[in-house]
Amino acid sequence: MSHSLVAYLPEMKSKWNDAVKQARNGHFMFLRDYMDYHSDRFNDASFFLLRGNRVVALLAAHINDRDILSHQGLSFGGWIQLPRCLHVDLKAGFRLLGEEMKRRQIQRLVYTPSPYPYHLEACDDDLFLLKQSGASLDQVKLSSFIPTAQFPERKSEQRRRLRKAAETSPCIIEETADVELFWEHLCRFLAQRHQASPVHSVAEICLLKKRFPENIRFFVCRQGEEFCAGEVIFLSQNVLRLQYTFYFEPTSQSYLNFRLQESICRNPDLHRPWIDLGTSMEPGTENLMAQLHLNKENFGAHSVLMQTWIWKP
Repeated sequence: MSHSLVAYLPEMKSKWNDAVKQARNGHFMFLRDYMDYHSDRFNDASFFLLRGNRVVALLAAHINDRDILSHQGLSFGGWIQLPRCLHVDLKAGFRLLGEEMKRRQIQRLVYTPSPYPYHLEACDDDLFLLKQSGASLDQVKLSSFIPTAQFPERKSEQRRRLRKAAETSPCIIEETADVELFWEHLCRFLAQRHQASPVHSVAEICLLKKRFPENIRFFVCRQGEEFCAGEVIFLSQNVLRLQYTFYFEPTSQSYLNFRLQESICRNPDLHRPWIDLGTSMEPGTENLMAQLHLNKENFGAHSVLMQTWIWKP
């Protein structure tokens, strides 16, 4: 049966969202209410892949100059594959995408697929097809994941840190709805520690929290009315991701951060098969921050690759 590639239009929003919810590598970030919050910054170039009149895959993407990227405004992108998507479908999808790129005079596809812990089923045909088509692996980052089925018992040093936190800095660990106050603390922490700022503005994260209240959650260690440590988590179907962190006065509060993360990761109401601790790469380089990565390994995590491919059809 013939295949076709159909450009996404805003009136197709419901059709797109329904497909994302069925996908074996779907994520709430691919829903249009998430993708479109920063639509003013990205020239959308998303596609439906159809076999006959049936949607078998989606491509979340945007155009920047002569590149099509999947997706610079998200943690990752790539073909979003529905359960009925076959190898031959994606093969046709790359062929049709290459033809569309040539028609639009787009030179490169910059492709960052979702790492496998986010997959509900195996779906790496796209990587095989990229390699077969002459694509090159442009960048590899190490990310750290914990399989919760093997969540480790804490070592003596880690148990000591938890006791130390309870003894020196007693606090209440709770979820908070005060996003603006949380963001003030996070911005101050990132500016002091890393001379950086969050990817999301406070207005953007408030909007996303309103749109995805069950997927984006805020937890804090509180002493009185003061937030001493905080964690933003993103909950997808398969993964609990620790998205943003802050803590103050490292001699004591770093214990609180460890205690907060431990509480979140062992909370049965937040349970997912995987915990994503993010990458440990220096911004703007391919260098690994060894101590940060070691800290994550000591927390029970091991490495998963985050890949970016370049394809010139």
